[in-house]
Amino acid sequence: MNRFRISSLVVFLFSLLLLSFTGCSPKAEGTYEGFCENQTYGGKAQIILILKLDGNDVTGYINITGNLGGSAPINGLIEKDRISFSSDAGEGMPITWMGVIEGEQISGQYRVSANQRLKQQGVQDQAGIWAVRK
Repeated sequence: MNRFRISSLVVFLFSLLLLSFTGCSPKAEGTYEGFCENQTYGGKAQIILILKLDGNDVTGYINITGNLGGSAPINGLIEKDRISFSSDAGEGMPITWMGVIEGEQISGQYRVSANQRLKQQGVQDQAGIWAVRK
């Protein structure tokens, strides 16, 4: 009896250890709707975010409507309750999105990086916030 309990405990602890190394994440796959807000230049836009998961890899599409641009395919990673992905605002301006998953909501910050040519024209890097819900 005691040997059975020890074996069960070892199997349970090994399972927990294995789950922590695989980076299991909440069920984040799906379609989300929400907003993003550019805090550098101002402006707010509606977004639709479609996430597909393959292990810890995230792919999909972000659709940004309104006066902000950047609708594009996305690629990134998800680890536990953290997500990060990138998209392209066009004209050599990648967008890096970082967020925290809480149930059926994801929220965080984003950063738009202007290339050197755009910086010479007076365009600066931009930052903002975003939040979406299933």
